[in-house]
Amino acid sequence: MYQVYINDTDPSDTAKWQMVAVSSRTKTRIADLVPGKFYSFRVAALGRIGEGPASDIVSSRAA
Repeated sequence: MYQVYINDTDPSDTAKWQMVAVSSRTKTRIADLVPGKFYSFRVAALGRIGEGPASDIVSSRAA
């Protein structure tokens, strides 16, 4: 399983990250993003012993 996190403000602010999806797939669509707004994402694997370390942060504007 994967947990997908989003941050629509400052990605260095750990309190601003919100989990938006849990999926067993390697692709996930995030709905209701504001077109032109800047978002940052990160992913963490979830296994038997809990959540693994977060991925590198990827940032982009919503289409």
